[in-house]
Amino acid sequence: MMELSCCAAIGRFRGQSGARVPNNVLTEENYRKVIDENLPLGERLSAFAKRSLWIRPLGNGSHTDQINNMVAHFGKMGVVEVREGPSDRENFPGVIEVEQLHPEHHLQRLLESVAGSREGAGRRGS
Repeated sequence: MMELSCCAAIGRFRGQSGARVPNNVLTEENYRKVIDENLPLGERLSAFAKRSLWIRPLGNGSHTDQINNMVAHFGKMGVVEVREGPSDRENFPGVIEVEQLHPEHHLQRLLESVAGSREGAGRRGS
C-alpha cells in the first residue's frame, strides 16, 4: 500500500481525487481566534495549528461502536465550510476551511461552560 504525504491527503480532502473525509479539522472556536486580529499573533498562529478529530462526535468506543454511531448520528458530524481568512495574509491564508458542528453540540458546550463558570464562582466565593 502506498503511503500518502500530508499534502496528498489534503489534496484528496479538497476533492481532487479519492476519499473526501476530513481527518482533522479547524474548529469554529479556533477559527474565531485566528480571525481576531486584536489577539497576539502567537495565540492566533497556535489556534490555526491546532486541529481536532473530525470523528470526535462518534465517541471513544470500539470501532464497531463508532461505525454504529456514524450511522445513527451522521447529522451530528461536522460540515467543513470555506470561510474568509484574516486580512494579514502574510501569516494566514485568504480562505480557511472550518468545521461547523450541529447546533446541539454548540448548546452542549455552552451549558458545560456555564456550569463550569458557576462552579468556579462558588469556589471563589468560599
